[in-house]
Amino acid sequence: MNTKRIHLTGAILTAALLSGCQNPQTASTPAPVATSPATPQKPAPTVNRPADLLEINFQNLNSEATATVQSLQPATVTGQGISNGSNNLTQKVLSVQTFTDETTGRRHVATTIEFTYNGDQDITAPVLVPVNVSSSDTALGTIDGTPFSSVKYYDGSPASEKATAMTIGRAKFFNTGTLKVETNLDATPYAVGLDLSGLTFNLPPGFTSANPYADSGWKPGVDVLKKGDVFTATFGLDIPMDRQKGPKGDPYAASMMLTMAQGAPKVQEPVGVDRSISITGDLSGNTLETRQPGVGVLNFKNETNAPMNITIRQPENTGDGYLFVGDMIDYNTVLPAGVSTEIAYYAKCQDKAGLVEKNVEVTIKETNQVKTQKISFECLDVPPVAGDPQVVLASDNVLTLPAALYPAVISYDKTAGRLLMQGTSDFAKSLKVGSVITSGPIDGVAPEGMLLEATAVNTVGGAVEVLFKEADLSKVFTEADIKNVTDPTAANIDFAASKTAEGVTMQAATGDNLVEYSFDELLLGDRKDKNNYLTAKGTVTVAKPKLTYELGVSALGLQASTNGTYTLQGLALNENGQLKSAGLFGSIGKGLKKFGNAVASTGSSIGKLAVNVGKTLGNFASGVYNSASNLLSNITPSIKIKSYAQVSESANVKLEGKVNQKFLKKTLLGTINFKPIVAQAGPVPIVIIHKLEVYLNLEGGFKGQAKYELKHSLSYKLGIDYDSSRSQSFVPINELTNNFTQNYALNAEAYAKAKLVGRYTADLYGKYGIFAEGEFGPEAYFTVNGSAGTWKTQICQKANVGINPFELDLVVKSFKVNGASKEVYSGCLYSNSGTFSVPLQTKIQYSSAGTFIENPSDEEPLAVDYGTALFRNVIDNKDPNASYLYDWSLDSAAPTAGTADGTKTFTFPASTVGRQMTVNSSARLASGVFDRKADQSLKIVVRNSAPTVALEAPKWSAKENLVRAYATVADVNETLTCEKVGWYSSAVQYTVNVSKVPENGRCFADFKFAADGPYTVSAYVSDELGVKTNQNASIVIAPTPPAHDVNIAFDALIPATTPKARVNMGTSTTVGNLTFTSPQIYALKNWEQFSPPGIVVLELNQTPSYIRSALGADKLFNVTAIKLAGSGTYEAYDAQQKLIGSFTYSANSGTFSNYVEKLVSWKGVSYIKVTGTESFLYSIK
Repeated sequence: MNTKRIHLTGAILTAALLSGCQNPQTASTPAPVATSPATPQKPAPTVNRPADLLEINFQNLNSEATATVQSLQPATVTGQGISNGSNNLTQKVLSVQTFTDETTGRRHVATTIEFTYNGDQDITAPVLVPVNVSSSDTALGTIDGTPFSSVKYYDGSPASEKATAMTIGRAKFFNTGTLKVETNLDATPYAVGLDLSGLTFNLPPGFTSANPYADSGWKPGVDVLKKGDVFTATFGLDIPMDRQKGPKGDPYAASMMLTMAQGAPKVQEPVGVDRSISITGDLSGNTLETRQPGVGVLNFKNETNAPMNITIRQPENTGDGYLFVGDMIDYNTVLPAGVSTEIAYYAKCQDKAGLVEKNVEVTIKETNQVKTQKISFECLDVPPVAGDPQVVLASDNVLTLPAALYPAVISYDKTAGRLLMQGTSDFAKSLKVGSVITSGPIDGVAPEGMLLEATAVNTVGGAVEVLFKEADLSKVFTEADIKNVTDPTAANIDFAASKTAEGVTMQAATGDNLVEYSFDELLLGDRKDKNNYLTAKGTVTVAKPKLTYELGVSALGLQASTNGTYTLQGLALNENGQLKSAGLFGSIGKGLKKFGNAVASTGSSIGKLAVNVGKTLGNFASGVYNSASNLLSNITPSIKIKSYAQVSESANVKLEGKVNQKFLKKTLLGTINFKPIVAQAGPVPIVIIHKLEVYLNLEGGFKGQAKYELKHSLSYKLGIDYDSSRSQSFVPINELTNNFTQNYALNAEAYAKAKLVGRYTADLYGKYGIFAEGEFGPEAYFTVNGSAGTWKTQICQKANVGINPFELDLVVKSFKVNGASKEVYSGCLYSNSGTFSVPLQTKIQYSSAGTFIENPSDEEPLAVDYGTALFRNVIDNKDPNASYLYDWSLDSAAPTAGTADGTKTFTFPASTVGRQMTVNSSARLASGVFDRKADQSLKIVVRNSAPTVALEAPKWSAKENLVRAYATVADVNETLTCEKVGWYSSAVQYTVNVSKVPENGRCFADFKFAADGPYTVSAYVSDELGVKTNQNASIVIAPTPPAHDVNIAFDALIPATTPKARVNMGTSTTVGNLTFTSPQIYALKNWEQFSPPGIVVLELNQTPSYIRSALGADKLFNVTAIKLAGSGTYEAYDAQQKLIGSFTYSANSGTFSNYVEKLVSWKGVSYIKVTGTESFLYSIK
């Protein structure tokens, strides 16, 4: 039979195992820890069957205990209660572990038994119930009021009197970390308070009655037992030890009766993080009056055996009230192992009644576990008492200029710090040094209102002159709550003060819209350059926003104590341990209410709360928290930010151009300055200046020609709710209604991204400037690779909040905040992506002189030579794994197929010269997706290109010699032969012998001149349309070569000895020497500086000598003539030292002209080897 094993408990942990009957070893002696069993609700009784009994027999209880277990044969009885579970069990003992607690004098035994259920009926929610049995047979040793029987000493005598001190329950273990006995949470749970009133038993012979013991039982963690299921249970037994008699006085053996029932409720026990930490105390039930604070105490218990670092994150504090636990910012502390620590909290209601519930997150650093604890308090709707104002003025020296007296202001120069008022004004007469003057906006004088502190008051010509410095809000009041909500329209915009970028126009919109921007600008290149430009144009419409601004300023005083810590001015404890004042939290009216018991000293948890808060403020005032990373989290006086904007944006952005680069541009479309708004803080008018800046960010990259157009409309709510005095958390408000369309035409690769950025700021007299910044907008990406493309579109947002720079005067310290910004959230509200088949992007090219070209002009046709013309259809995004078909046609003629490589040859007769035509071509996939087809056309005009002539002739020759000139002719329109080449010379007397057969592809003619002199030889050719091309070459007929500016033409050489440069063959004039060290290679320098000019002769005095060309393998040596004084050989080699060609000269003392030989037939020469007794190389420039 297959069995399903159900493991209900983990391994049993013990500190020590005892050995020895008379002398047991003991563990160390810590104080025991009492544990409370779980108490579930009693279930309703159901019909049941009689239960069988089990008996666990213990031995060696006074040392290392052992146990056996057996089922007792029953007699039949019936009754009603919790469902009986017919035992039908077989069992075996797996483990018995025991240890002693010397402090309490008790021995703890944990017995683990494996059970196999063999019944045919399923058992639901089983429970193992201890049973108290009775019997008139003293041999059975039953003991009334206990689940034990046959309790005996080591010598076998009865020990029944010990049974009443023996207890059962959940097994325990000795914790080596805390050095205490603790409940083993891995052992089988032990529950009490079970409804066992109707449980009946099958009594074995000799027993007269049986009753459940203490309405309790061990609850294995299995819901249903089926036949064959195996489970385990661990039973805990505690036995008193006899201090005087030792093990002899302790029970040695005992039996415990059990039965199995069903229908027991689940045991609720700590799980997860609750097994590591527990929180008790003032969790609920505290009652506060609205706008009044109170204090509660929490008990944090470390349930583990090691110290624990915890961080208490302050809760989300919005609207209904707020709560600080341990400090005004996130609180870190260490909880010692196994003990409780008191931590106070501070709660305060807002201006409405009701139940306030806050969730506090506690993070355990060591395990990264997070426990969330709910704390609630009730706020009563008690109206404020008289004399408890919402605004507390800093002093009686704050003077508000009434609007009726605005005409009394003669002039106000904020920059110069000078105010001039009419001397007849009673207000002006009341001013003195130190007076703080406030006002609302005064048209034409102080449009942003006044907030100033008088530094001097003078009488000037009957007027009162006030010299001032700009005051901050702490000079006006010590605490206040300022709220401002506005729904600006175009009428609220100060268009004169608002600005737009160059090329951007802004105009007031109608209906629900605020403003409309339009732009058309060049991002890259030049509009006139069709191959390098990119333009962006479009419109952006911004709807009317709702702008909410709140500022909370609380009273603050700091006082340094003698021990270097900081406390709050006015924060104290009365004789009952109640907080009687707290400057941090403002005017508190009736004072603070204390919950729970607290000691009137800073050692109490409430005193620690005050010290923690004082340290936070002291550190801040000392500049520790001025960094941007935590400034907004810890700023005090408290800063409230509530900024909410409804932005409906309709945009049409179009990018078009032809570039091959990336672009990034951030354009300030405009700055919207709203007219100042006045919010009354009690008697003080506080002027709020709103400003909205709108940016358009464009980013992307195009490769080739591309077009991208994005149309979208967004209805977007962007909001931030933040109060530094309540929480570090920001509450984002965002909704998105989106309509997104896009059109594109891609040549190769492109990506584009567009963002609309809005930055909102609100300033109060420029001192407490707070801004909320939201960045959002559509982003579109494209990537093209062959025939496939990917796209992604998304709308993302990022929000920042911050404060502008300001100065603050506290009671004992003044400090300056440089301003900071903090990102509060970011993410994408909409995202979509996919793939698409990219339309084929093709172009037609024409082969001109062997090179395929495109038409450089969009307006003019491409000139094509008549005759045979080769065209090519090029697919820019061609898939290398696909094959394509091409069709071609001229004008409206029927298409014909081209070659597989995309080329097509058309023949244009001479009669078409001057005609404009259109070459049409289409490309499509040879198989598969036939809709991927691209049609392309190229406008051409047929032309006749003139033939070309390249003429080669020697520069000098003696008149007795034949002069051979070569002409290479070509025509793109027709094939030319040597018969069409004509020859002539400028000489009066000459003969020419013309060859009609080419030599090495060149036409040639031999000239012979009758007299010396400078002449020209000419070759010409005409095409079939009569277009003629002529080419001339100069030649000198003389006995010796003429003088020239010379430049040695050899590239490099490796001589064995020193070569010489000489002029005029047959002379010994040396114009320069080069000194070489073999076998290095040297480039020959220009020798033009040598005088007199003439033919340069390079004399090689060593055999062999080597000359190497640096011109490349396809170039020839620029050697005009060679002479050997004796016999010798010239050999040409390639780079692999393979012989290309050679020629040999015999010894000859003839003249220079006898050895004229061009080396033009040698190709791929790397170097020349010259072998001979004496050789010369000539170069004529």
